[in-house]
Amino acid sequence: VLDEGLAHSAVAFAPDGESFAAGGGGGAISIYQVAAFDDGGDPQYMPGHTGRVLSLVYSPLGDLLASGSADETVRVWAAEDREMLAVLSFHDLDVTCVAFSPQGSYLASSSADGKVIIWDTAEAKRGAGKHVRRFSSSSLVSAVCFSPDGSYLATVASNTEICVYDLLSESDDPRFTFGAKGIIASADSRTSSPRGTAKALTFSPDGTRLISGGSTGDALVWMLEEQDEDPDEPIRVLPYSGAGVATQVSYGITAIECTPDGERVGISYEDGTE
Repeated sequence: VLDEGLAHSAVAFAPDGESFAAGGGGGAISIYQVAAFDDGGDPQYMPGHTGRVLSLVYSPLGDLLASGSADETVRVWAAEDREMLAVLSFHDLDVTCVAFSPQGSYLASSSADGKVIIWDTAEAKRGAGKHVRRFSSSSLVSAVCFSPDGSYLATVASNTEICVYDLLSESDDPRFTFGAKGIIASADSRTSSPRGTAKALTFSPDGTRLISGGSTGDALVWMLEEQDEDPDEPIRVLPYSGAGVATQVSYGITAIECTPDGERVGISYEDGTE
């Protein structure tokens, strides 16, 4: 358990699993060594942000750490020596999510201002804030992720709309759009109900499906293909299964991740269950 007297709002493990980063209301990022964590080893601190740290992610090679903050900036750090390499400023409100592409060449950031920016990682290493693509939403964008092959970027907004952009195309319009009506079939497929606000998003390992989740506690599975059917109907609903089931109270989803074989989905809920 992290015990620093601060509420942590972001945690990320390094790819080698030997360390992890945590950030919260103080603006500083704490780096913990897993081997020393159970023995009460002190973390190493990386100050810089002037607002709450809302998102953290390591690059695929583990050489970089990116952070997004309520101070409206993205910061890129050298993971080994904890040096801040770049401050990426383009957003006008909280930076809600940061994500590296699978090859680590690009870094995407989303914000409460509705903007999604793709940054050039090589330029960030040199201290420059060069962005290569920009997409916009009419609502707060709460999560962003790349497809496993890096050809698509998916975003989910607070109004439940999911947009999937084809990064191999020059068009800034989404290739696929899901959930624009904010209504889904209920778990028994007989009635409809409001979807609530969306907070989490991930691709399946083969890149053919998206899984989203939010305040209702239900996870929604969407198929990426030419949409002959209603794009507002997911192909599957995974009902809330947290601790609140016993009291008939649903808690929102905070994180979603697929197993490498794509057979299972890990879900973290606001009630602390997984």
